Amino acid sequence: MHYVVDIEDLIGGPLPEGYTFHYWVDSYETAYYPSFTIDYDTTLTAVVTYTPPEPDTITVDVSFYDTWNEETITEYEVEVPAGGTVTAEDVLAVAPELWVSTTQQVTDVEEYDNITFYGSRLAQPDGDDYVTYTNGTRYQVITTVTGFLKIDDTLAGLQDNYLQYNDLNLTGITTNTVYGLGTFTYVCTIGGYGVNSLEFSGIYDGGMHEITGFGGQPWGSNDTCVGLFSYNTGTIKNINLTIGTLKGAAEVGGVVGWNAGAIENVHVTINNRIEAYRYVNYGINVSSVGGICGVMTSPGSIVNCSVKCNGTALIKTYQNYGGGGGICGVALSNTSISLSWFNGRLNSEYAYSYGGNYIGGIVGYLNTNSTVSNCWAFVQDIHGYDYLGGIAGYNKGTLTACWAYILDATGYYSDSAGSIVTSWGNLGTVTYCYKETADATGGEGVGTNTVFGGTTPLAGFDTSIWEFEEGYFPGIMSNPSR
Repeated sequence: MHYVVDIEDLIGGPLPEGYTFHYWVDSYETAYYPSFTIDYDTTLTAVVTYTPPEPDTITVDVSFYDTWNEETITEYEVEVPAGGTVTAEDVLAVAPELWVSTTQQVTDVEEYDNITFYGSRLAQPDGDDYVTYTNGTRYQVITTVTGFLKIDDTLAGLQDNYLQYNDLNLTGITTNTVYGLGTFTYVCTIGGYGVNSLEFSGIYDGGMHEITGFGGQPWGSNDTCVGLFSYNTGTIKNINLTIGTLKGAAEVGGVVGWNAGAIENVHVTINNRIEAYRYVNYGINVSSVGGICGVMTSPGSIVNCSVKCNGTALIKTYQNYGGGGGICGVALSNTSISLSWFNGRLNSEYAYSYGGNYIGGIVGYLNTNSTVSNCWAFVQDIHGYDYLGGIAGYNKGTLTACWAYILDATGYYSDSAGSIVTSWGNLGTVTYCYKETADATGGEGVGTNTVFGGTTPLAGFDTSIWEFEEGYFPGIMSNPSR
């Protein structure tokens, strides 16, 4: 007799989720399919398979291999979306005592894979401070203001490398004790001013975190080389720094007082002023002030940095022949500034009775064999005696591929100000530098007249560096305005 046996009829409905019917089998292990002929009584068994549904999440065993101590740390169970990925953030969520570079390559995971991350474990040898290794370089990780101020407790500390791991607020921190120098009062500058090897010579990587609340006015013998760092021969990079008021006698800079190293990708916001107040009547260094550094000497460099003055905030110098610059006050021989910009006000007090020369949107005084390239300055106001420039106050070096716009310029002479640099303040080379024809009320000086705001690239401007958009000033792609 021919029978059609339907599995759903026998069980009273469809198979449960995940089950698939294949065939029947009798006691003689003869296979029968849903439609078959049978002539004798027999017992049939349904042959089915079960495939579990895909879970929403899966648990993955993650190991962490410490490249510093060369050991595998206890495995951690990390829950991730099914078919998803495991990232460094997943590890940190379940094992916060670990430090894993968040730029580490994401690892594809299959169901219940064992994943191993390679990196370094946070050590805690000194209170709140940690140590890690990145690409073979040892860093002490800064997590607190206390840890930051320990940098200059020892000479070795000034030579070490640091990675800032979160934002720091220096509000109310007005003193700092420096190894071999004693206590800086009214300002928490790190390091010394180049004597007894007390300059900072390591690496400080801010991780693009914020440092806020920095400022003050030191008194006594430590009132020169004033900045977040006093004197730098190392590398300072990746910081967003906010300053209220910062004052010093000379060599005053938002990031570094005196720079003979590298400053990279540091961005300063000024809410009131940065000021050098020495009144003596000699030397270009003695009242130098800049948004990034006061003075820069060989082989110093500033790359991809910016300074913005909020509202009426400004950078101010008093000195006759002192240098004041949006980025750097005085850049001596064999130094460079590139891919950087300034937006704000520049002022020289006692401009008419004491001089107050060399004021520039990027640099106040640029010496021989030094360069400013691919920079811009939007100068809301520039005030001084003479040698006032949108890019440089006084140029003995090379200015190339820069633009400047001055809203208001006030000088003692009719030609005290130049939109790039004044004619009589230019003893160097100026190429492919642009200004608008009516932007400097004190005088035009050196530079090519143009009208900004078009999409046509300016001659001499590399379009892999600069972008040109209708209605906007030319912008540096790696360092956009903010």
